Amino acid sequence: MRAVRTGSAQGPLPPRPRETWTPAYAKWRFLACLAAQQPGATPDLDEGVLLRQVVRWSDVPPDVGVPASSLAPAMAAAGVRSTPSGRLVADPYAPGWLARERVDPRRGLDGPPLVRRPAEAIPGEPWLRSASNHRDWQSLAQKEAAWTALTAPPGSTTLVGLPTGAGKSLVFQLLALRSTGLTVVVVPTVALAIDQCRAVREALGPAAASLDPRYFAAGDADQDPDALVAAARSRACRLVFTSPEACVTGRLRGALEEGARTGWFMNLVVDEAHVVDTWGGHFRVEFQLLGALRRRWLAASEGRLRTCLLSATYTRECRDALRSLFGEADPASWREFVAQRLRPEMDYYARAFGSEPDRDRAVLEALARLPRPAILYVTERAEATRFLAALRDAGYRRVESFHGDTPPRRRKELVDAWRDDRIDLMVATSAFGMGVDKADVRAVVHACQPENLHRYYQEVGRGGRDGATATCLLMPTPRDRRVARELAPTLLGDEKLRLRWAAMWRDARAVPGTDGDIHDLPTGARHDELMGKRSFGENIRWNKRLLLLLLRSGALEVLDLVHEAPAGGTGERRTEWVRAKLAFPGWSTDVAALVHGQRDAELALAARGLGLVDAHLDAADSVAACRVLRRQYGLGVQVACGGCRICRAEGTLPPAPCLDVPADPPARAPRLSLVLGLPTPGTPAGDEALAGCLQDLARAAVRRFACPAPTQDSLARLLARAFPGDGRVIYRIDAPHPGEGSRFAVAPDEHLVCIHPGMPDPDLLAIRRGRAVSHILCGGASAYDANGRLPLTAEGARPFPGVDAWLQSL
Repeated sequence: MRAVRTGSAQGPLPPRPRETWTPAYAKWRFLACLAAQQPGATPDLDEGVLLRQVVRWSDVPPDVGVPASSLAPAMAAAGVRSTPSGRLVADPYAPGWLARERVDPRRGLDGPPLVRRPAEAIPGEPWLRSASNHRDWQSLAQKEAAWTALTAPPGSTTLVGLPTGAGKSLVFQLLALRSTGLTVVVVPTVALAIDQCRAVREALGPAAASLDPRYFAAGDADQDPDALVAAARSRACRLVFTSPEACVTGRLRGALEEGARTGWFMNLVVDEAHVVDTWGGHFRVEFQLLGALRRRWLAASEGRLRTCLLSATYTRECRDALRSLFGEADPASWREFVAQRLRPEMDYYARAFGSEPDRDRAVLEALARLPRPAILYVTERAEATRFLAALRDAGYRRVESFHGDTPPRRRKELVDAWRDDRIDLMVATSAFGMGVDKADVRAVVHACQPENLHRYYQEVGRGGRDGATATCLLMPTPRDRRVARELAPTLLGDEKLRLRWAAMWRDARAVPGTDGDIHDLPTGARHDELMGKRSFGENIRWNKRLLLLLLRSGALEVLDLVHEAPAGGTGERRTEWVRAKLAFPGWSTDVAALVHGQRDAELALAARGLGLVDAHLDAADSVAACRVLRRQYGLGVQVACGGCRICRAEGTLPPAPCLDVPADPPARAPRLSLVLGLPTPGTPAGDEALAGCLQDLARAAVRRFACPAPTQDSLARLLARAFPGDGRVIYRIDAPHPGEGSRFAVAPDEHLVCIHPGMPDPDLLAIRRGRAVSHILCGGASAYDANGRLPLTAEGARPFPGVDAWLQSL
């Protein structure tokens, strides 16, 4: 490596390797860092850490000769040394303070990444290839999730769960692309909105231009919110990423209501939908109000608006809460596809420290050894600022911080730089990372204690999205645990509940024409003990917490959030009212009795969440991380581990299972048909006859096909001739696994057509799902057995001697 000998980049930077876990990729990152430094500048610690990554990921020690003297300080700080023969070496990073974690001394925490995600890609249909930059589905589960959402009827709600990195974003990207109207994607953070807007252009390629994707951020100097609203109204923009606040109380609301009335607003997508339950219950009332507004938009659209909820992590309680908010009385309007698997890429390590100075020294030591890109998570904004200063003082140049006070324009700059590999280390609070899809993150360090296991799992989930291992290091102090306890929902005592409700009811107003059933409740009401005190926003937040607690207890239904400008147009802030339908007499001040059960349940849930993090940290706890996580997400989640101290002690590293495709048992036996008379495909005459049959099926709105795997490509080519190539009309081709039958799902109302190009395929013949299963037996005589009988006739399958008669029966 001439770059090491000279201390500067040599020649043009090579292309970025596609595989981000290889030695070639480590070399590319090192060279990119050298190329980005100012002319004449001395290499910083960034170069030392990246050079260490090259050494640790290489099969044999790199032979570089004599390294440049300018690199010597950075190399020494990162633990890299040169042998007398000119080779670079670095010992595996296995610190003594992690002894109980059973670190493999040969690999350490910084060994070459191992690809742990199973190879489960399957061929994509021609329409997918024409509509996006994807040739394959990442997995059968991703294909099922997309099909479930794309075939959802008008007015329905579809809940989709796919693991982090399994491609759930493609679900709403395709949903927007094949719709003719507006799709609104509600996201919890500005960072995610920026990231998703960029990702859709990468995923869909030229097809994204027809969507004109944009994100709504009121404080972003690079975005004009009024221009976005105008584009949505004029139908120039068909895909918008935005916050719940913009939909509920912001400038988008009017445009969405108008779009619902005119049929232009077609799809409401809630990405990272688990936050509706985990955040919305205590902090952001707008997440809860989305459900109420969605019902208004659904009614205005005359039952046409479709809703899609997406997340990687659902608990059973979360799914139930989402159904109560976004479901309808008709069970048929609710659809679920949830394939959850614990992340197999995570290598978990944890150590609780007794003091902050000891922990901080260990953090700096670890970050000088761990591979890049890396994220250092903290809980408080002040901690993000403090660690950023410490890292820059230590000699890092390619490090930044991202937290709740980061301005919108700066957020966009940071997300772009992070994705473009101009930042190697991000110091962040939970404001960063929710769904931000950077595939090659190799280390996630927590210099804090998350308040629950759900937050921790979400944040370590930023690592290893390319399917290779990522190091996850949890390093809290006693102070961090106190902060975590304080972040748990603090719920009001009985007397404060009564005082706050009495103040809101005192200033409430009945909505005309509702017979006193519906009231506007002021969120800014102050009870007597607060009169004269400067509580401002904190008082409003506590009032909202009370209202949400009543909502979750079933004591009221939130219908709307109303804002009124002050009379006379003065500079005073607007008055906010929550419009609600009460299930109890409002004059009653004993609201505490109404919420006791819900309040106790939420406190117990918060304590359980913190307890699960403690279980992960506890040296005496002999439960593996995968089992702790299974406590969180339920028995329905597929276990995948091998990366925690218990699994390392057991010496097992089982391969991660392919994602299960949950399939409900058929409600009734499908109608079976046998179709004869087509010649064997593979010849011009056979292909032409089958192509004509497929064109007739396309006109009959048959969209489901299956065939043996070896003939899938040839059938795909024939289907591409039968269906339009613009991606608007979708169809499916599936193939059973030999000897395993069909792992793919078939909905109860679907008609599946199985193509048998030669001998009847036993795995296809065994399918008993859907409304009807028709088998096209090509080749004539080969369809009969030795006794001259057709398959399935004993089960009542109806034979058709030719295609025309069968088509007439459809």
